[in-house]
Amino acid sequence: DRDVTGVQTCALPISGTWSRPDGTKALPIEARENTPTRGPAIISADLVERHRIFKDVVTIAYPQLSVPASPQDTAFNREAQRVVESALREWKKGLGEALQEVPDLKDRISFKVDFGVPLADERVLSVYFNVEQDSGGAHPSSDDFTYNFDRRRGKTMDLAGLFKPKTPYLKTLRRLAGSHYGQVERFAHWSLTTRGIQFIVSEGHAFGDLSYLF
Repeated sequence: DRDVTGVQTCALPISGTWSRPDGTKALPIEARENTPTRGPAIISADLVERHRIFKDVVTIAYPQLSVPASPQDTAFNREAQRVVESALREWKKGLGEALQEVPDLKDRISFKVDFGVPLADERVLSVYFNVEQDSGGAHPSSDDFTYNFDRRRGKTMDLAGLFKPKTPYLKTLRRLAGSHYGQVERFAHWSLTTRGIQFIVSEGHAFGDLSYLF
């Protein structure tokens, strides 16, 4: 299995006293040095497709905590699998009756899911999934979506939950996004990183995705 463990930082305090060259105006100071430490152990699991039509054209990887330490961790493992299963069902649904009407379509389709983990620590598991799919059209397509999990509460996170109640966070995000606001699709797809909130922007049919970090 592929180890995709996240990296977090911890702070080592350094304390002392600052003063003028003549020793006056002495003030206590404290600094913290960021030192990388490993986050929870996350491995890549494979979703096995057994249907005779799809088993050779579907490749799906999704994250799993290798050693679930709590019921909340077990819930994450279950939900991560459910998310990719749902994406696969939607793709199959989109094919509809085309498989029956176009005999050789099954030879021209594919569905692949991979993932990355921009943040994994004792509080949050933030995952983005990349989907590459070909439904037999002129061009394959690529899309990204995200999944954010509150490891302490054992629940899926929503964007509003990152901000204090009644905070006009959407207004602030729109201001920060500026001219990119029309692209970020109402901030639907986001993940957390050590640097801030990353929003995923779908660029359409065959051109992949972009991301903006706020």
